[in-house]
Amino acid sequence: MSVPIPASDARWWATLSVDTAIGKRTDRNAIIGYDHQLQSFFCHGFEYYDETTGADALGLLLGIEHRQYVTFDERISRLNELGVDLVEWELDHASTNSDI
Repeated sequence: MSVPIPASDARWWATLSVDTAIGKRTDRNAIIGYDHQLQSFFCHGFEYYDETTGADALGLLLGIEHRQYVTFDERISRLNELGVDLVEWELDHASTNSDI
């Protein structure tokens, strides 16, 4: 499932699924993307309301350190290690000019 590094920042809308202690959770609005400044693929999803802070929060936020996930395959491998399945994804063409 290799994806070349895009010519500019890019993001893909993704559906992620994970089994939890309280059952399967699915996020149809997760995002996988590439950040040129960080030189890393990232992923965030499973947004929820945190009553402690009174703000929205992310249950999954990975790839926010410099060169943390240099390839798309590394990004997907880490999701799989966490028990998260990439069910489907598609390029958000509005976010990039590259031909992926």
